[in-house]
Amino acid sequence: MCVDFSPSGVGPVDKQKKWIDKSMVKFKGRSTLKQYTPQKLIKRGYKIWMLNDKTKYTAKFQVYTGKVDGGVEKLLGERIVNDLMTGLEGKNHILYIDNYFTSYPLF
Repeated sequence: MCVDFSPSGVGPVDKQKKWIDKSMVKFKGRSTLKQYTPQKLIKRGYKIWMLNDKTKYTAKFQVYTGKVDGGVEKLLGERIVNDLMTGLEGKNHILYIDNYFTSYPLF
């Protein structure tokens, strides 16, 4: 499930440039959604995928809830990009992503 926000007062050029990134929200309580990454600055917390624009406004986000269908998810980056870009197809947006999200089917 993606949460969608509608930006107001943002120019058309700023709306055209988008990027997808991940973030961790620190959380030390009990939760099945909590992730543990020992090599990062924030070791425990919620992993969030975000679609941002040039003004650093978060247009959509998705909380990582774990594996889909209980099996190994091979194309997680591709699924995240497709989920967050739903509704923006064919509208001439420029999408910036890092190597975590790249895959052959996306290009």
